[in-house]
Amino acid sequence: MSRFFYYALAFFLVPIYSQSFVIWAWLSKQIPEKSHVLIPLAVILLTLTAFLPFLWKNRSSIEPRYLASAIGLILFCYFLTDPRFPAKRVHIAQYIFLSLLIYKALPLSIGFRHKYIFYTTWLTLLLGIHDEMIQGLHPLRTFGLRDIAVDSFSALAGILLLTGIGFVQNTKRTTEKVLWSDYLVFISVWILLLLLPNFRKVWIPGYILLPLIAASLLWIVQALRMKREEPVWFAFLLSISLTGYIVGANYLGFTFN
Repeated sequence: MSRFFYYALAFFLVPIYSQSFVIWAWLSKQIPEKSHVLIPLAVILLTLTAFLPFLWKNRSSIEPRYLASAIGLILFCYFLTDPRFPAKRVHIAQYIFLSLLIYKALPLSIGFRHKYIFYTTWLTLLLGIHDEMIQGLHPLRTFGLRDIAVDSFSALAGILLLTGIGFVQNTKRTTEKVLWSDYLVFISVWILLLLLPNFRKVWIPGYILLPLIAASLLWIVQALRMKREEPVWFAFLLSISLTGYIVGANYLGFTFN
């Protein structure tokens, strides 16, 4: 199956995730209120159970430190979510699964295992940011930094689980490195995210986009001078496309919540 199928499926799931509250609202009416907290827990446990056959099959290649780190991150995310909204804990299972899709989409040319972990986490995190931006423009949802943190740590937990059961291995050496312009884009995205909560239901000033635009221009200049790997281009495109939500909020009649 083509790697780009996994990219396409991951991108397709993001708007589905952002609308999953509809399913939760329906379930909430069907079960007693005291049981609401059990549904996300059950989904998380079912997701982890799906790893057990692979864990047994690859038992000779198990790396306990990665498995322990993954389980620790999942527990951290579980208690990091807002307890008033237990449905948000479903994000943990959703982004573990999303990280698996992104890992399957990455090319073998990435080479080192730590690069698979980095690119999987970074690309999945960017999809989580898009998920939250979509929710920010939805009249019944809100943008939340805490949710982005849960999504990012869950993505990291997903790829660490794969690493722990021996799926993620070094393939071959490559010359690709994370460059200074990559760090600039990464930092500029977080500047945007940290500023956005100050502009709910009001006009979003264009200056909050300047760091991302400037970092993107510098990234393009550097990218034109050397060959960059495919995941780096996807990360860049997912980053610069975040500006579209600000345009939508300001000029297309949406309200950022």
